[in-house]
Formats: sequence, C-alpha cells, structure tokens
Amino acid sequence: MNAPLFKCAVAGNDPNVGRLVQAIGKHVGAHAPDTNVSKLRAWMGGVEIFANGVFQLNPEKELALVAHLRGAELYASAPPKDGVFAAAIDFPPHERCVELEIEIGNGAASATVLGGDLTHEYVSEKRRLSS
Repeated sequence: MNAPLFKCAVAGNDPNVGRLVQAIGKHVGAHAPDTNVSKLRAWMGGVEIFANGVFQLNPEKELALVAHLRGAELYASAPPKDGVFAAAIDFPPHERCVELEIEIGNGAASATVLGGDLTHEYVSEKRRLSS
C-alpha cells in the first residue's frame, strides 16, 4: 500500500485518520473491488478510529492518538540551524512503532506490514544520496 500522505501525518504526529482510511479504500478498491467496505474497522494504538462506515472519534480519542504517535517517535525532529536535517543519533535500534489494526471483513487472513518513514531526516538523506 503506497500512502505518502498517511506517512506524512504519522511523521508529523497528526492523527489524520482520514488519510489512513482513504489509503485502505484505495488499496482495497484496486485489489479486491468486490469487498464490502461497510464492514471495515480500524484501530490506531488500540483506539478504534473507524467502524460501521463512520469515524469513531472524540476529543479524548484524538489526544490518545497524538500520544501514541509521539510515543512511536525515535527522537523529536527539530529544524537545524544550517537548514539541513540530520538524525540526532546514528542508526540506533528502533523498536517503537505506530500500531495499526485493520479489519476488512473478508475472512481470517492476517499480515504484518513494515513501512518506512517520511520524516525530514529521511527526505534529506534521500535527497543527499541522490544528488
């Protein structure tokens, strides 16, 4: 699933769950168009965010989502003085993650998906390597 807008939301600690649901819908529409998406349920950090065709949000849940995203950060990203973002630490083990659970309603299959980030540091490193 290619979802750069959702990756940006995660990198910015913005629980924009609409971007996640849109990415799921796009993927399901392309790969399983007969899926009844009204059965879709989704959780982020154990917090139910979507069920029965509507978002399941309230101010308390949104605060919990922001806390979950911040808890998954390796370190706080801050603009540097010289204008070039660089990681505050060198390739440490990273065992934090944004936990997502998606229930499409098509059966009992499961998968674990690993993805890359879209932080300033990643984009700066990618640009520096390709220059």
